[in-house]
Amino acid sequence: MKYLIKTILICALCVIPQQVIGASVYLEYADSEVQIGEDVRVTVRVDSDDQKVNAFSGSLRIQSPFMIQEIREGNSIVSFWVEKPQETSGGLITFSGITPGGYVGTNSPLFQVVLKSDRSGQVNINFENIEILRHDGAGEAVQVVRAPLSIGVSDSVFTQTSRESADTAPPESFVPEVTSDESIFNGDLYLVFSTQDKGRGMSHYEVKEGWFGTYVPAISPYRLEYQNPDKTIFVRAYDTSGNVRTVSTSSHLASGYLKMLVAALLLILTAFISVRLKSRRNYP
Repeated sequence: MKYLIKTILICALCVIPQQVIGASVYLEYADSEVQIGEDVRVTVRVDSDDQKVNAFSGSLRIQSPFMIQEIREGNSIVSFWVEKPQETSGGLITFSGITPGGYVGTNSPLFQVVLKSDRSGQVNINFENIEILRHDGAGEAVQVVRAPLSIGVSDSVFTQTSRESADTAPPESFVPEVTSDESIFNGDLYLVFSTQDKGRGMSHYEVKEGWFGTYVPAISPYRLEYQNPDKTIFVRAYDTSGNVRTVSTSSHLASGYLKMLVAALLLILTAFISVRLKSRRNYP
């Protein structure tokens, strides 16, 4: 009888649908007390719990009196947004993105929301329909632990104690990368880039393919027009204050081209001097 019961239990466990456990999403902000009219930066973060995941989607519901001022995706672990985080209705932000190749990590940023309140009160921010998929070829959903956030807005009004200094610093340095994935752009080469701005936030990007190309507005991931992995790609990152940082995919190639140019000029100069010397010998 004991063996029969054990056999039944084993068979029952085998037919129960198994779900991978592990990931968590939560919200993080710096200030313990928020005043009326003060900007509050709330970052959506994820822990993968030592398993490789590659897709993130869902919604973030923000109750009044908070109003959404800005949504920032800089420094996100998501490299390809199927649907960039955006306010689709009053206080509701939806998003969907993937990370080709998968990602494993903790305290990893998805995006940041800048909020502001015009009155006091207690504000709740909750996750809805959150889904995270494993990087296993089958897109198996992991069980997600969601941690909502409650922020209290005091009766005091925020005042700027000192005049805000001018934002003259460019966005942070970054390294754009040329890569490919069968699930993106039919396997064509594309450019991935992202950075942050410690001032007032990012505005937009521009991309130029090759030294003699033309800069065009671009969003990461950006499909390369010429599909040439050896071509130097330039990226301009602009912040909302108009500051710009320019980087390239192959600065080492740039230095190589410079060396070739110097060598060519030296060769031309040597040839010119040689011709001049021969001329003087022929005409004393």
